[in-house]
Amino acid sequence: MMGLPAAKAADAPLQIGVTIWPGWMPWWIVEEKGYFDEVGVKANIVKFKRHPDDMSAFAGKQLDATHMILADVIIPASKGVPGRIVLITDESSGADGIIAKTGIDGIKDFKGKRVAYELGGVSQLILMRALEKEGLTLDDVSSVNMSAEDAGTAFLAGAVDVAVTWEPYLSQASKDGKGRVVFSTADTPGLVPDLLVFRAETIEKRSADVQKVIAAWNKALAFIKTNRKEAVEIMAKGAEISAEEMEQNLAGIKLYSLADNVREFGAAPDGPLFKTADEQADFLLKSKLIDSKPDVPSLVAPQFVGAVTE
Repeated sequence: MMGLPAAKAADAPLQIGVTIWPGWMPWWIVEEKGYFDEVGVKANIVKFKRHPDDMSAFAGKQLDATHMILADVIIPASKGVPGRIVLITDESSGADGIIAKTGIDGIKDFKGKRVAYELGGVSQLILMRALEKEGLTLDDVSSVNMSAEDAGTAFLAGAVDVAVTWEPYLSQASKDGKGRVVFSTADTPGLVPDLLVFRAETIEKRSADVQKVIAAWNKALAFIKTNRKEAVEIMAKGAEISAEEMEQNLAGIKLYSLADNVREFGAAPDGPLFKTADEQADFLLKSKLIDSKPDVPSLVAPQFVGAVTE
């Protein structure tokens, strides 16, 4: 997506970037039900087809907020582009993974194969964890740098042997008989929490609006609980898949409730989220994905979760 206005004026709508991912689809409910208006905040959901594009827009100050995983927060922060984590939206529990062509029985057979994944992103982190289990490294595979979306498409087209991608590509590959999932985030609990991240200056200048955005998100989660069928239909329409497929995709994640967030943020800087972020920063440094470790506690803004009411 091109030509977004720079996020700036205090009275301008907040720009929140999002790509299609099961754990981020509640924003479509926020839009459909007018929850931004209900909570009294001016905000727009800006939709991208590729996650790297909304990451670039965030880095370029065209967005006030977007969704990331921990690695997405830590890597830019190590280069001076910090974001502030205000909410855990979900955790991948099988919705991210690695698909391999028929005949590739497991991770040990990746050696010498063409593997598509996004260098420096969550896909590389997942792949490295998988290879590590079999005593392999990235040097043992033929790396093809692609976004998760492009990797899934390339795999379905038969252009690569292995792809690190996410739903709906994982299910599509299995459904079409083109391959199978050989590793997923269900094998690595806690590795990939999905986060809503705001720019530091937006938090400083418009903290009340950030609070209202989280309140709108919370309304969408409540709607999913009380109106599951309609909620799934709204999200499925946004993802351009059937309601049945949407339910299958949702089965691969855990949506985090407000109570889940309060528990994970904990008492700063000792909550589970801080510890997970610190461990992942150490892993990224060890894996040479970052040159220096950022100040992890400064990447978390826990005050908003604690102030939301059900």
